[in-house]
Amino acid sequence: MTDVLFPKGRFVPVDSLEAPAWTPLTDYSGLQPLDLVPLADTELLNAAHYALLGVHVSRTYPAEPIVALLLHPDLARAAPLDAAGRWVAPYTPLALRLLPFSPARNGTMLFCEAFAGPPGTSTQRVKDPGGAHTPEFRNVVELGRLLAQGARRLSDAARVLLAADLLLPLEPLESHPGERFLVINANALGALHPSRAAGLTTMGMLPLELAAASLFSLRYRKRRIVQEPAAAQAPLDILARNPQDRLGSPLPDNLTQIYELDSSMLFSLDTFASTKDRAE
Repeated sequence: MTDVLFPKGRFVPVDSLEAPAWTPLTDYSGLQPLDLVPLADTELLNAAHYALLGVHVSRTYPAEPIVALLLHPDLARAAPLDAAGRWVAPYTPLALRLLPFSPARNGTMLFCEAFAGPPGTSTQRVKDPGGAHTPEFRNVVELGRLLAQGARRLSDAARVLLAADLLLPLEPLESHPGERFLVINANALGALHPSRAAGLTTMGMLPLELAAASLFSLRYRKRRIVQEPAAAQAPLDILARNPQDRLGSPLPDNLTQIYELDSSMLFSLDTFASTKDRAE
């Protein structure tokens, strides 16, 4: 994951601010254009009902994929946001509910003043007059912990799918050079050998859940999937074949003989015993 999990805004550590206050956001129009919303593992199956689910690989952190709802209008057919900027799906992701806060990779809670909302009767504060954290902020901290922990687990699950060659990129966006947006390869998933599919059951079956949720959400896909060259055959499949099959042509006779055992005895107890008697 990146240092700031949420992809927009300028976030600073909450502890660096004197007395931040915020009003919970209900209007997300100020976030537009919103390209993606990161997810936690606990909200994976819910969120896949309402938007395209994929894996974002950034230029800065290519080894730390983020599982997210892909909302960019060139990636998805529809986003669960209305014209007024309200989230209209029955389930709102944690990353949106937390705003103007977002967890950092190291667990630090961050704050973006631009997303703090206008002051009003529902304005909440980080600290009470005595300097202690308010119950509202303690709830934010707990939700942020769940999001950061769940996003890390989904990132690990995405790496499993990448290693299994089960993800394909969508056609690159000109506005996001060097970034990749990946979705499940439905054909590769359907053709997966049972012995390799068993590997997706690690982490409490989270990689398999991620694959299924991404497959379910493909109906929201708008952009073309790039079909990459076929991956090399699995090493176990290759090793199961004989050497001539692997090389693609018959081995020369003299090379074949090198790998053949002759019929002579490798070790003779009688010869060993007679040699020992002569030595004594």
